[in-house]
Amino acid sequence: MTASGIRLYFQDPNDYPLIRDGFTEALHHEVATIFNHIPHEDLAIQWDCAIEDTLIEQALAKAGKANDNVKDMVTELFAPASEVCSHIPSNVQVGYHACYGTSTGWPVREPQDLTGVVLLCNAGVSQSGREVNFLHLPTVSSGEDVDAYVAPLADLQTNGARVYIGLIHALHGKDGASEQMKAISSHIPDFGIAAPCGFGRGPGKMSSQKGLATPNKYMEGIINDHIAAVKMLMEVRNR
Repeated sequence: MTASGIRLYFQDPNDYPLIRDGFTEALHHEVATIFNHIPHEDLAIQWDCAIEDTLIEQALAKAGKANDNVKDMVTELFAPASEVCSHIPSNVQVGYHACYGTSTGWPVREPQDLTGVVLLCNAGVSQSGREVNFLHLPTVSSGEDVDAYVAPLADLQTNGARVYIGLIHALHGKDGASEQMKAISSHIPDFGIAAPCGFGRGPGKMSSQKGLATPNKYMEGIINDHIAAVKMLMEVRNR
């Protein structure tokens, strides 16, 4: 959201209000330009929430749980959501991507469970002022207790949004991906799967395709990972 994503770049955060209206107007103009050039039925707007997730995970680590102070902070973070979504036509899809960060190679953060991304997505759904069509929640390794790792999904409030779980990565260890799929299915019977982050397809821990010599071979490996994950999901659902 504009406040949390821009204020951090100011040496004095108190200067942010001086440019806020101009920045918001420029953002609306950019989004409107997209709408004027791409048919609405072919378009989806995805809000990438990396800074928001950072702040939420930091607050959770400090508080030790999702207490009222943390929840109030999340609500404040997403206060601009209705404003940045207000110019998006109703026939254009809107979604939120909770991001664990890629600046030093994905993932920058490896939370112990999905509490933070659930808080983030709930805020996006409740504060956008319009229908939210999809939510993308990344995972990392679920450790020794996969049920505890995915338990926060019981509090996910989609309001009809399609859920995609970003679990196609190399952090799971043996059988970790299928175990996550099974555990997630107990909370969300019907969900899609994806990579955890688009930017994370470069350096970092995300890929199982390290050492491949060419970009084409690298992308071929990524595609094969996705095909294998879809087959795995079908097997989990058919058991």
